[in-house]
Amino acid sequence: MRIILLLPDPAGSEERAVHTWLHQQSGPRAGVHPLATFKGSECDILWVHSGGLVVSPAATLDMLNAQKPRAGFLFSGGAALLPHQLGWDPAPHVSSGTWRAADDELFFHDTFTEAPRIRGHAGFRTHPLLSAMHGGVYTWAPVEGERFASVRYRLPHWPIRARVIAAERAYIHLADQYATIWEYDDERGPRALCIGAYFPFAPRDARFRRAHEQLARAALRHLELRPKHPGSAWLPRGRTARRDSTLILPHMGGERPGRLALADDELGFAGGTGAEPFTLAGRRALATGTEGGGVHELWVHPLRALRGLEIVGASPVASEISPLGVERTFQVAGETVDERVMVPHELGALMIEWTAAAPVTLELHWWCDLRFAWPYPAGALGDLRWHHDQHTLVVHAATGQDLVCCRFGGAPVEWDVRETSATPPAEPPGPATAAPADTVAVEVHARVTLTPDLPLRFTVAATSSGSDELTATLAALRDPISLSNARAATVRRLGEERFGVSAPEPELARAVAWAKHRLDSFVVSTPGVGRSLVAGYAASRPGWGDGRAGYAWYFGRDAVWTALAALAVGDFAAVRDVIRFLGEKQDITGKILHECTTSGLVHYDAADATPLYLLLVARCHAWTGETAFIANEWERVKRALQFCAGTDTDEDGLIENPGVGHGWIEFGPLGGGRVTYYNAGIWAAALQELERTALDLGDRAFAVDLHARAGLARAALETRFFDAETGVYALKAWQEDGAWHTDLTPTATHAVPLLLGVADPERAASWLDAVASDDFSAPWGVRMIPASDPRFDPRSYHGGAVWPLYTGWVSWAEYAAGRERSGYAHLLANVRLMGQRAKGAWDEVLHGTTGTDAGVCPDQAWSTAMVVAPLVYGLLGAEPDAFRGRLRLRPQLPADWDHGEFRNLRVGDAAVTLRYERHRDRLLFRVEQEQGATPLTVLLEPIVDAQALRAARVDGRPAELVPQAFGDRLRVPVQLVLDSERVLELELDGA
Repeated sequence: MRIILLLPDPAGSEERAVHTWLHQQSGPRAGVHPLATFKGSECDILWVHSGGLVVSPAATLDMLNAQKPRAGFLFSGGAALLPHQLGWDPAPHVSSGTWRAADDELFFHDTFTEAPRIRGHAGFRTHPLLSAMHGGVYTWAPVEGERFASVRYRLPHWPIRARVIAAERAYIHLADQYATIWEYDDERGPRALCIGAYFPFAPRDARFRRAHEQLARAALRHLELRPKHPGSAWLPRGRTARRDSTLILPHMGGERPGRLALADDELGFAGGTGAEPFTLAGRRALATGTEGGGVHELWVHPLRALRGLEIVGASPVASEISPLGVERTFQVAGETVDERVMVPHELGALMIEWTAAAPVTLELHWWCDLRFAWPYPAGALGDLRWHHDQHTLVVHAATGQDLVCCRFGGAPVEWDVRETSATPPAEPPGPATAAPADTVAVEVHARVTLTPDLPLRFTVAATSSGSDELTATLAALRDPISLSNARAATVRRLGEERFGVSAPEPELARAVAWAKHRLDSFVVSTPGVGRSLVAGYAASRPGWGDGRAGYAWYFGRDAVWTALAALAVGDFAAVRDVIRFLGEKQDITGKILHECTTSGLVHYDAADATPLYLLLVARCHAWTGETAFIANEWERVKRALQFCAGTDTDEDGLIENPGVGHGWIEFGPLGGGRVTYYNAGIWAAALQELERTALDLGDRAFAVDLHARAGLARAALETRFFDAETGVYALKAWQEDGAWHTDLTPTATHAVPLLLGVADPERAASWLDAVASDDFSAPWGVRMIPASDPRFDPRSYHGGAVWPLYTGWVSWAEYAAGRERSGYAHLLANVRLMGQRAKGAWDEVLHGTTGTDAGVCPDQAWSTAMVVAPLVYGLLGAEPDAFRGRLRLRPQLPADWDHGEFRNLRVGDAAVTLRYERHRDRLLFRVEQEQGATPLTVLLEPIVDAQALRAARVDGRPAELVPQAFGDRLRVPVQLVLDSERVLELELDGA
């Protein structure tokens, strides 16, 4: 492919940089000429680039108009002004000058001042140009005083002929009023691609150099290949909603009769009649609501299909929440109505069924706004159209592929659908409000009569993949009884096949059972984006929370901490989904994402996501032994490790934060630091555990490298962070004036190196004492910092609030250090949070001094995970090695337990059950493998409170076991091959 590069100012530093880059890419196939003297030539791509604004004389414009490059033009930087000068489109918005941070209109000047000042491009869905960049890319990190020029179109004056490929992106902002990349590809003129902003080849801060060059290569390739890209261009925001009788109404056909059965006597919660929230989630859909008001909102990822659902005049009587769904009773006009609500496990839909003993008319009110998930703005899918018949209403977005269908089965409907824009209520159960002028929604009123002889079903289905998928979904919804039976079968399967507990603590077994269901509910599939774990669920809120159903999008760090619990309960498929998803979305640098929205935009801001990914890969292999899967991801693993290693600028073996993104503590006085103990601990553990994975895959050279890095990191962890004078580990370390400094603030994050086995429990003794005290620990969990710290703020995410995540970390770390009593107390603190705000769920954040909710999500993934993880990794001390057919168990059972059973601990294809009995000074452990072709070898090491071991028997025969000290208790190891049930009996002195 022959490329000609035209430079308005060949001597400029920017122009020299692009010249050099193109020569490195294309060599002699590229020709470079001054724009002013170029007379024309045949080529595939004619590329004009400038660091400043380009205004050309008539002769130059005539020359460009005469050119017919076979693939097309590329106008970049200030040269993106040329298409206007050539008469192709109206004038764009141009700016140039010197960057001043104080003038940055998209910065969090009053709130998140630690946010990075970065700029780039956000596609609409995934245009081929940006597909390798996961829908968007950052290309510029401006520096104070740096010269810049930008050519952008600004709404309402976008290009007329061109399609807008990308809008401006500034950190987590998406400034859709600015078009930064657009293309011409129609019969009225030549083909051209324009990149008008944030495309410097000689920036002062080169952190995005690789991403920038990736975009440049993609632009040349895009012009050459001419890929199809339906539905991937930005639209002006929707302003109107109108009826369109040409829309085809989908029909479900006859529905199977019968009543949905959603009660669950074992796990069901009796609900109330107030504003307590509930969430119902499947792979494709999320419904949120309140116990008193019923369903308020439905998301079919990435679309909000329905919001503000209200049954006019309904007075709540009772409710029940179970893993199957929600059942409510309410009264309307003196008549009692029973309601059952279900989200099918695999479908993008919601089903509500009503029955009554006497005829009653229901009046319903809701909005359909087809809100595309953040960071896209309201109305991003364009104007709305709607149509209905007696039973069915459809609403289409201007994209043609985003639509929602609302259908009543069993009775005709009197519809009143408003063609004017309207905005749903702020949040349940808030009142309806008038619509802002810049949003669009369809307001729906429906009146339908319920008769005693027939259930009335209200079905809402949506799709972002076009009418064919919606038709298939509606066909599946024709048999709601089978769908509810399938939902029940899923609930039974989770109960029977995954890890379960029986114990004297009555709340523990129920909490574990609910945790399994909640963990499964966080696995979400979004067409065109992928399948992984999302972070949490809540109803969307006005302002910042509009377009966000809590934290219902994909994260890196959240997914890993949650996936560690998924491994513990035996959900290996979910963990494979997470690893595959994070690998597929890996940045060109090797970095792992921080967030990927269900609308498909990714950013890479967190410093811990990449080492956590490495740790998860190693843990997945340890639990599953699936070398084929890990081998398929191995090159991504190596790239991630190279990225982490590349941050170690002083070569001390520890990864560093500057230029990488925020650490765990994102902002505030505890944030920052060149190296953090939390990150360094994850890195050291990941290296240590990946070494064995590399050996199992036969990659010995990599294993040797990992071994060396792990040793260096472990040594540096101690020398860099442990302060011998005070006897504590530091929170963070940094260099200033040529010397290293540390912050010795004790925090909940100090638990992480301990629980991962890379910190010395004896050296951490003072922290362990502190975190078990009332200063750190409240009855509802562990604060980030102690209440006595002058910086303590009980409402602050990172400055004093209680997270169940922190409580779980601390419990897990305490078990690792042999502190069973406080470990169990913290485990129970999390167990007892179940249902504090949403029944059967765990809150995200709690107030540090009152215990009331202080976060966004009443249903948070890693809070749920921290019921299971400290139980399996801590109390049971499970350490699997599926590849070698081994399992280590180090149970630390509470002194007041006289029995316990832990079922379906899955290692590879095996399932192990551990049963425990205590008869005064005699302990009995029964270990049995109930599934799996090859017997596992179990190293059983119970930790016991005793002065001495009086006697031991294995399978009824005396055994000479050698107890070992474990803190102030004893560890009694024995190796057992599970070719049958094996029994360990211990008689203790001083127990």
